[in-house]
Amino acid sequence: MMTPAQREDAEAERLKILRASDQIEIIQANWDKIQVEVATLKEQIAKSQENENALRQEINTLRTALQKSEEARAKEREVLLAKVGEMIAASAPKPMPPEPKREVKDKEPAPTTAPSHDGEKGYSHTVEKGQTLSMIAAAYSEKGVKVTVDDIRKANNLGPKDVLKVGQKLFIPKK
Repeated sequence: MMTPAQREDAEAERLKILRASDQIEIIQANWDKIQVEVATLKEQIAKSQENENALRQEINTLRTALQKSEEARAKEREVLLAKVGEMIAASAPKPMPPEPKREVKDKEPAPTTAPSHDGEKGYSHTVEKGQTLSMIAAAYSEKGVKVTVDDIRKANNLGPKDVLKVGQKLFIPKK
């Protein structure tokens, strides 16, 4: 038989075991709950990864479509620019063929062999690209021929609005 002290000790041990058993059950219940939560989280992660993969595929599809659209737009732009260029070229005046390059010699202009205007002596000048009456008058003045723009106009029956043409022959009067 047991003594009262042994019974008390046995009861205390039994209570400890019961408390430990209760704690184990609580821990086991928490563990089971955590396991369910972990499984739920794994499912959610898997679904999120699937969604992410689907979104990545959709982004790649959209990028490809955008790239194709931009390429098509660039081609359309090139075609439109070519058509506009053709329209401009068709409406623009046809350019004159370039004049052959002439050597400019640093000497006094040669007197004309063509008949002079009203017995006047002078020089024959062929207009070159970019020349103006004032440029021509200045060039002859540099060579010692005293001539003005008005002199050239009068000698060639040119009005103030007349435009010089490349290759046009002008009489430069000598004073």
